[in-house]
Amino acid sequence: MSAQATQPAFVLCAGFYRAIQYGPSIVLFASGILPCAGDEVVFQQTATDKFPPAFALYRRFSRGVARDVATPFSIARHFQAPAAIHSIRVLDAAGAHDVAVEQANSGVM
Repeated sequence: MSAQATQPAFVLCAGFYRAIQYGPSIVLFASGILPCAGDEVVFQQTATDKFPPAFALYRRFSRGVARDVATPFSIARHFQAPAAIHSIRVLDAAGAHDVAVEQANSGVM
């Protein structure tokens, strides 16, 4: 077991990404493995005025004691776009990634 800081801290973590657009709706997915149980993973929109928005993938350490066990995660973030977009920038512990946006057809949903 490992003792984490008493206040949860956010740090960049790494993952695998996929993005799908269906009409004006875009869903950005991330999945991966965390080294400790109880940690939380979140997408945080970066401070930029550009469109489409960019996101960073953060891990928040659990409060108190956490077991050192590989723990899978999967999260999604939804946002609206006025037109088709081709990629979304994601920053994580491994650097910046341009995630291709798949255009879904009406038969998907």
